[in-house]
Amino acid sequence: MPKSIRFFLTVATLLLFGLAGSSNGFAAETSDSGHEDAGADFKDFSQKRRALIREHLHLSPESSKRFWPLYDQFQTQLDSFRLKRREVLFDLGKGLDGMSDEEAKEYVNDRLELDQKRAEFTRKYFNQLATFMSYRNLALYIQLETKIRAFVEAGIEESIPLIQ
Repeated sequence: MPKSIRFFLTVATLLLFGLAGSSNGFAAETSDSGHEDAGADFKDFSQKRRALIREHLHLSPESSKRFWPLYDQFQTQLDSFRLKRREVLFDLGKGLDGMSDEEAKEYVNDRLELDQKRAEFTRKYFNQLATFMSYRNLALYIQLETKIRAFVEAGIEESIPLIQ
């Protein structure tokens, strides 16, 4: 993937999650104007993500009519997972310097549960896509989603200090 796309994904992710400019990397909340900027950045990120998928996926007109509504539903549902993850990370941020074993256990369980629910949801979504997409095209789409998510995750994880 070109460096410009990598850079865009990292910056968009940091802005989307309110990570840029916060004192500990992620726990600080943005101002009202920061939320507006984050909304605009998220919209731009979503449009570029969609264009990237459209560019590489090469859907037939019939498949496209079925794919994009499912894609929009998928992204909407993923928003709830993203918000939950942000809550988990925010809670983690409050206890980085003095996390008890019980708080660490809660963090681990929350994180694993969220990952499991997201994986289950994603499997259902891809099973729906498999009803009208070739597995070759589905595999390509999975690659694209995985690469985008990896860059997003890397940007987030890089900004999170280790538990002390």
